[in-house]
Amino acid sequence: MSFSVNLYQNESPIEKIGKTLSNSHTISDVVLKRDTSILRPVLLINSAQDIYTYNYMYISEFGRYYFIDDIRSVNNNMWEISAHVDVLETYKSQILSNTAVVKRQAALYNTYLNDPEWKTYAYETIAAYKFRTTPFNKALKYILTVAGA
Repeated sequence: MSFSVNLYQNESPIEKIGKTLSNSHTISDVVLKRDTSILRPVLLINSAQDIYTYNYMYISEFGRYYFIDDIRSVNNNMWEISAHVDVLETYKSQILSNTAVVKRQAALYNTYLNDPEWKTYAYETIAAYKFRTTPFNKALKYILTVAGA
């Protein structure tokens, strides 16, 4: 099976969706090594260009993005690339189209969701303030409450 592969240089973090890719290089006539996986492919590439500077690739035949784990020089102009699938970038559109209630994040908290890892306290706060001049009728009694302060 022969197909083409797009090689890239990726400077984005592994956990990022929407990676910033640069220095695109397309190579045709790429061959899968025997007994390989779609999730962890091993490719044989014939290229006169030194490709050891690339760390990311896209295989359109599989519709997946991959992190390059290792690039080995097999012989003159023949390279062996080992990679593993980047799930976040491969399924980016499906992930971003989902709606969800996130129970826990690394830095942002929603105190309205029950989370035993995030401790909150609901102490009652009572304060009395005197008005300088009262707009109220002195014959009646008023209680002013403020919620959410």
